[in-house]
Amino acid sequence: MSTFLRLAVLAVLAAGSLLLPGAALPARAGDPAPDPVQTLDLTVLSYNVHGVPFIDADMDRRMARIGLALAELAPDVVALQEVWRPSDADALATAGREAGLPHVVRLDAERAGSGLLVLSRFPVAASEFRPFPDNGDLWRALVGHVDRLAAKGAAIVRLETPLGPVALVDTHCVAAFRRERGAPDEMVTHRLSQVRVLVAALESAGAGGVPAILCGDLNALPGSAELKLLRARTGLRDTMGESGRRIDYVLVRDAPAAAFEVLSAGLALTRRVALEPGLTPIPLSDHPAVLARLRLRRQPAPQANGDSTPPR
Repeated sequence: MSTFLRLAVLAVLAAGSLLLPGAALPARAGDPAPDPVQTLDLTVLSYNVHGVPFIDADMDRRMARIGLALAELAPDVVALQEVWRPSDADALATAGREAGLPHVVRLDAERAGSGLLVLSRFPVAASEFRPFPDNGDLWRALVGHVDRLAAKGAAIVRLETPLGPVALVDTHCVAAFRRERGAPDEMVTHRLSQVRVLVAALESAGAGGVPAILCGDLNALPGSAELKLLRARTGLRDTMGESGRRIDYVLVRDAPAAAFEVLSAGLALTRRVALEPGLTPIPLSDHPAVLARLRLRRQPAPQANGDSTPPR
């Protein structure tokens, strides 16, 4: 077969392949857009890392080990509390980037001492910090209730995911204070005022029908007045249910366009760890982490009523 004939046969075969079943045709103006992503699986970690300065000689090594845990757990979004020292924030942000979480929200530059740090696999479209107006009375700080010295509040972050925007709120409410063992917690009223700030933060974060996640150390039990108020005013639901004695949470709220399915949720990082060979294993924090594996599913658009009969 001559060279000319071979080229002619190849040209015919190439042209015919465009008509074979399953062959991709070039897009034309006016063609419908491809179907959008319908589901998104994401893993969310909330963790109070117990980064209180001056009380722990193992702080640097604990933070390094927590950084390694980020790679082991493979979360998509991490909401941390009590990251008080800038060096710890830097170390955890670096560990997050190495674990595939390149987007960092650290709001201490705007208001020193929030202790909140967010790491994300998804880009961050916007962020802001809303301080709590009430962290308790100053005199309590003089008797050991150091929460009064912290600038606690809510970090509000808007994430851009393949399924669309998702709102995240990371927070840390004021801790309990009792004058003596068994006495009533004097900080309930203060936390209720902080819950009202969280309600407003969720309304702002979820504006436009955006699904929302609230993570953090709420310093209140699942059946407490604080959690009841928060759920009633926001529609949030607890990924771990409403039982048990714990104060750390991952809460979710659906939106008209997308709803959360909880695939699994539970406590993580509860084991004691030897920070170096030969050392006695210790807890990585005085809190467990909460790890929630979620599936965000796009909701079908509401169908218009097909009855064209005008109302009477």
